[in-house]
Amino acid sequence: MNQSLSLLETQISDIDQLLGLIQDFYQHFDYPYTEPEKRLTLEELFERPTAGRIYYPKHASSKLCTFSARL
Repeated sequence: MNQSLSLLETQISDIDQLLGLIQDFYQHFDYPYTEPEKRLTLEELFERPTAGRIYYPKHASSKLCTFSARL
């Protein structure tokens, strides 16, 4: 049984999928969500990878999302 795990770095083309995950998270905790604000934040992050990166841990066909930032 192969149980390998890999990390896939997200790209700007993944932004709509990431926004969906962020929206789900905000709704779960009843946080206010404004998509244009979140989109701008993600776009800025992709323009400056030294500020942080977003990875998808992938196992078989499943993807999870995690965020890594340098502060």
